[in-house]
Amino acid sequence: MHFWIGASAPSVPIEDRIADKVVAIRDTTVDRLLGRSAPERVPEPPVDMDRLVIAATSVLGGLAFVLAMFGFARREPRRACVGAAVLGAAAILFPFVIGAIGAVIVMLALAALLSVFFG
Repeated sequence: MHFWIGASAPSVPIEDRIADKVVAIRDTTVDRLLGRSAPERVPEPPVDMDRLVIAATSVLGGLAFVLAMFGFARREPRRACVGAAVLGAAAILFPFVIGAIGAVIVMLALAALLSVFFG
């Protein structure tokens, strides 16, 4: 669901991020030219809501896979064990598969552009 719905954390427009970086570079340059020490920067939190959702999805997918193996070892119905294993593996592998498909599409587009200009 997270992949299809989109990001839950509000994203900052790129113009604002670029403006913040330019202002930070300007302030640092002025401070160094005047001989002042740079003020302490407050680091951004490394974990946001999107990363937490992705991590939770991977953990729950792994848990489903492990529990499927335990169910299979305990001679539970085979259909339920296989279904849990497939769903768990799919939850873990889905982001990687989508990334790989995206990389292939980008490579094909780049190859098409290179063949147009250099072919």
